[in-house]
Amino acid sequence: MEKTESAAAKVCIFGGSFNPPHVGHVLAAKRFYNTTDPDLFIVIPSFIAPHKEICEIGANHRLEMSKRAFKDVGKNVEVSDMEIARGGKSYTFLTVTEIADKYPNCKICLFVGSDMLMSFDTWYRAENLFSMCHLYVMPRYDDRSILMKKADEYREKYNADITFIDGEFYEISSTSLRKAMNDNREEYLKKHLPGDVYGYIKQHNLYGKE
Repeated sequence: MEKTESAAAKVCIFGGSFNPPHVGHVLAAKRFYNTTDPDLFIVIPSFIAPHKEICEIGANHRLEMSKRAFKDVGKNVEVSDMEIARGGKSYTFLTVTEIADKYPNCKICLFVGSDMLMSFDTWYRAENLFSMCHLYVMPRYDDRSILMKKADEYREKYNADITFIDGEFYEISSTSLRKAMNDNREEYLKKHLPGDVYGYIKQHNLYGKE
């Protein structure tokens, strides 16, 4: 990671279940990357996301799919197994603390989904996270005003540093893709999944009939 004497290195975190990683994830990652111009950009698949059910697909499969999905986001991009290696629930506070310990004095930028921002103050050690990270959010087309109000609340209460990323939101979900896989909707899947990810899913026969 590049560092200079005049400025702290900027480390950006893009995390998620990535079950599977789709085109919407990749576009969001690219916009986050281009907005922040990071020294290091870390994609981190969760082991067990605290706010979601346990993934039926093994963590190592999600890690390998993520390596394929995000390989062209930009330079200095790393897909990390740190949450998988740690095991248990993947609390963001623990991840940020680990990164801060590894890169002292770095500036940490954290991508937060618009739905997650609404409940961010309920996250584990949220008050610490507000002070440790600069949050970046990409609003959906219909929730910008609600998010702006919530961001102002966080700024007033926690002195939070929050930036909204411009750009059209890509409306797709991993849930819909898992259902499409179950229904063998090949054209839909090829449209919304990176080619290497779709190939990996087919190769390993993931997301079959339930």
